[in-house]
Amino acid sequence: MFSDSDAQLSPIERLGPQVLNNIGLYASINTYLGPPTDLLALLSTSRTLYRVLSYRFNQHLWGTVSSLKFDIDPVDRRLGKRWTTSGCIAAEGRKRFAALKRIRHGIVAHSEGHLADLWTAYLMMLESDGRNESQLIEWANLPAYLYQVIAYRAAVRHGSSSLWFSESEGTALTIWLIWMTSSKESIQREHPQVRAEMRALLHPFLVAGYRHPSAHTPDSHHAMPLCPTSQNTVAAHNSGPPPKTRSMLHWNHKITIAAPTLTSAAFLCTVVRIEALQDATPQALDAQRDHLPANRAAANALGVTGKTFEDIEAFHYRVRTRFLERCSSWQWGVDTSVSDVDPHVISSSRHDVMWHRLVSCYDPWDPQSTMRGVVYKQGMLSGHWHGRILLPELTQHLSMLANPAIVPSSVGLSQERLSLEIQEHHCLSPDEPLDAGTDTTGLGDDVLNAFMPEGTIVTHVQDGIVVFNPITGRQTRYETFEPGRPAPYSAAAMAKLQCNWMSGDDQSDDDEDEDEDEDEDEDMDAGSYGGALRADQVIPIDDDAVWKDTVAHLSSGVNDILITGKTSQEQGDAWGHFKITGRVRSWDGLCVFLRIPTGPLAGQFGTWVFKGYIHNETFVGRWRETSTNVESIGWEGGFAMCKEGSAR
Repeated sequence: MFSDSDAQLSPIERLGPQVLNNIGLYASINTYLGPPTDLLALLSTSRTLYRVLSYRFNQHLWGTVSSLKFDIDPVDRRLGKRWTTSGCIAAEGRKRFAALKRIRHGIVAHSEGHLADLWTAYLMMLESDGRNESQLIEWANLPAYLYQVIAYRAAVRHGSSSLWFSESEGTALTIWLIWMTSSKESIQREHPQVRAEMRALLHPFLVAGYRHPSAHTPDSHHAMPLCPTSQNTVAAHNSGPPPKTRSMLHWNHKITIAAPTLTSAAFLCTVVRIEALQDATPQALDAQRDHLPANRAAANALGVTGKTFEDIEAFHYRVRTRFLERCSSWQWGVDTSVSDVDPHVISSSRHDVMWHRLVSCYDPWDPQSTMRGVVYKQGMLSGHWHGRILLPELTQHLSMLANPAIVPSSVGLSQERLSLEIQEHHCLSPDEPLDAGTDTTGLGDDVLNAFMPEGTIVTHVQDGIVVFNPITGRQTRYETFEPGRPAPYSAAAMAKLQCNWMSGDDQSDDDEDEDEDEDEDEDMDAGSYGGALRADQVIPIDDDAVWKDTVAHLSSGVNDILITGKTSQEQGDAWGHFKITGRVRSWDGLCVFLRIPTGPLAGQFGTWVFKGYIHNETFVGRWRETSTNVESIGWEGGFAMCKEGSAR
């Protein structure tokens, strides 16, 4: 029997809550891309349906909808189950649906408004196993939106400087998103005028990188964290100001995150446009054909050294910066979880290292970052690398340093090939690693000597190197890491290797292996915590004061990483012979090495220091000459190399 009130209801309104819930769910996923517009239309038809199916009254439904439209597996892996309850997923989904609509409609509001949407998009890309990037690229047309953001930020208003140069946080997010959504085809399709304007906007970040964030923590220190009593003492450095940090809501939890480094993305976005121009202008090499030997054999016959036309041609056409590949195409109804599939499948796991750097490396005085995760994976540097360096015109660069009124756009750039064969060497527990160096100020760890004591002697021995510290008189053995082998070290090294479980409360000099969310004992996936953005009108979860999220991982047993390498005979004959010696900073994975000239023409080159990070098997950063003291800005520029035979 129906009551009088029931008699006034339509047939659909008389259905039970579970049936209505199923109807709402299927209405939501009628199309997998974009917000659940059919569900929203259904809500507008009846107050009864609204009270059963709306976000306010049914977060379980909205959590289910969001979990079907966005990638959840990366959140489980990095953050744990407490971050993926129905309420958390519903709140994050609500925020994302609103941002996607603004992006799709090209709404670039005031700086804080579009900054929020940039953060949402950036973190969605870091968490993408395919669904997130499909929503952003295919439905919201994120690339077109980014060009609108660039136009907004580059505009000069009321005589003030543009946001593009004065506010690094939003600019860094924009450039990284441009890079993450670019492909060889999209760059080739780019209108020549747009390409030229992009290069002009990025140019100042390349020639004056010392003015902009290029490291997660100042590059003057190797030993981290710093002493808490030295809060106002950071040694002289040239890595620019630190990236800005922001406290915000992500998956309905409060977190703090740093913006990504600006100069790395600017370099990547610049060089792929240079390479596209080279592909389109083969005639650019014609002028050099008559002035260079055809190949090495011809050069040897003539008794000349240096580049041949064959070397120039190979650099012009074959040395290419590798784009990020899209995740596997999202097929509706197919589980996109990557936990049980081939580890070579492209997924969000390639961004795990970047995630950990952003959320746990921004405070150099923090002795106990409870969510500290993997910031460098063993063997990342081992292999053959090829790329390019950009060199500011020396006289113009020095003039700019002497006179800040000179604009960076007036400084020209040239390029040269950079090719290296690199090996990693690990100090294994319980051995004590090489001490850090001390710079001329007595405050820093001598970044201009790659964080090593002056006069350090490196001797190659079987299966490793022996490093002698002339200051202490102590020598330490480092084992050579051989990637791709079941046992990456010699049998003797494997026998003494000690690996212990470490929690996020422990100060770790470690770099790798499996992480564990302590809220889920059975979860042994690589984990860390992530950062994100404030939600739209969302109340944060209320148990953060009770629960402390930590990451535990199995120690790799590696106390320190040194690197050595050289140019190959072929590339050395063309571009100069060099050897390298360097170190990896365990705090954030900063890779620093000295490039030292060797051979009969060594006097023509100086010793340079290279500093940067590996992003998906692309090593990108900045170089500078070392003859200028550490307290001054020297001649410097950018570089990027890709590992031979790898693509992600």
